[in-house]
Amino acid sequence: MRKIAITQRLIENDKYFEIREALDINFSKLIKNCGFLPIILPYNIDFNEFFKSIDIHGVIFTGGNDLDLNNSNKLSFKRDQFEKKLLKFCIEKSVPVMGICRGMQLIADFFGCSFKKIDGHVNTRHNIKINKLSKYSNYLKKNTNVNSFHNYTIDKLSDQLIISASDEKNEIEAFEHVQHKIYGQMWHTEREYPIKKSEINFIKNYFNDGIDDVIKIASKASKVIMNSYEKEFKIDLKDDNSPLTNADLLSNQIIIKELKKISNYPIITEENPIDYRIRKNYKKYWLVDPLDGTKDFIAKNDQFTVNIALILNRKPILGVVYIPATDDFYWALKNIGSYKNNKVIKNNSSREKIIGAKSNFHSTKEEELFFKKFKISKILRFGSAIKLCKLAEGEIDVYPRLNGTMEWDTAAPQIIASEAGCKLIDIETKKELRYNKKTLKNNSFIASREDLNFIK
Repeated sequence: MRKIAITQRLIENDKYFEIREALDINFSKLIKNCGFLPIILPYNIDFNEFFKSIDIHGVIFTGGNDLDLNNSNKLSFKRDQFEKKLLKFCIEKSVPVMGICRGMQLIADFFGCSFKKIDGHVNTRHNIKINKLSKYSNYLKKNTNVNSFHNYTIDKLSDQLIISASDEKNEIEAFEHVQHKIYGQMWHTEREYPIKKSEINFIKNYFNDGIDDVIKIASKASKVIMNSYEKEFKIDLKDDNSPLTNADLLSNQIIIKELKKISNYPIITEENPIDYRIRKNYKKYWLVDPLDGTKDFIAKNDQFTVNIALILNRKPILGVVYIPATDDFYWALKNIGSYKNNKVIKNNSSREKIIGAKSNFHSTKEEELFFKKFKISKILRFGSAIKLCKLAEGEIDVYPRLNGTMEWDTAAPQIIASEAGCKLIDIETKKELRYNKKTLKNNSFIASREDLNFIK
């Protein structure tokens, strides 16, 4: 279960001579309804230790109290300082941020926006207009009437932010950052009774790195691939003599175009690799194989895939593997689990008679020796990333890959296998495969159930 941290308002209790942290209980209910575990953030903490020990996946800056610049007092000042430090930390660590009411204002102040006093926005409802260019427009357009509880609005927006929604008088009601995963809205989702399903879906998708959107993108690319698959297609050779078809290029174009609509993260694909001098500083980026298993595609055996992964700090945290020919899809999120067609999968096998797997077109003598050494007699053949998906499902127990693969081949299926109780171990480092290396080529690896060990 992903963990979402929530900031609190500050209240001074004169009777007990103490400052208290407080939060509307509906916030925790909202986060739980979204499928997350709410983590209440205390003020006197060390961010590095707190986030490292609890593994926070997102932060919500909540309402309550005015900003100090709008209504100066010691509690507002204390909260401003705490939350600005927290926001800076989230940006440095690529932690997604959402601001609600005062939380949105805090973000706006952080990025240098100015404010003005406004009437008619306390305990009222009003209609909002959605910016069609917003990355979140498909979700926001389902919620055009919102509640309001604020006395100040943004007068001038920073160049680093763009409007996501505005009210009837063109006052800014929501914004998003042009580069970072930061979004703010002035209305209170947690104060809706009942909480709107459309808003729950938005928050779920937002803090799940847009997984629903990524699945739709993979599906869209798959349809284009199948259009080419059912026709005659031209086969070219790349510089490394690997085959290239029009389906590879069309899928690549669609995925890049659609990913740019939902995020500002850099994109690396097989057809558009990025020089190490540029990508070496990437913390969070998309890693894509628009058509994994081109030889399987050419052979028309139906065993080719679309692979989309999101990498954070050299590890995949999201993966989607879509099989165009069967319309099946696998996906996984860090600390959420693995799924096939939205049903949980797990390799719970404990069988002693191990089942292995090898590639349709890339098996080697070294792999045959591996199977012989470990007395593995039942060996199944699969194409593309399907091998690792079959491992995640428990249909196989081990897949040795002892010749060249690239990072875009393995990133998405790796997290699917990992979240399903399996591992991909680099033979040279004896650790899990890592990404954004100087060379995009992987070392040989052994993928297997977590309880099996083939590397000493």
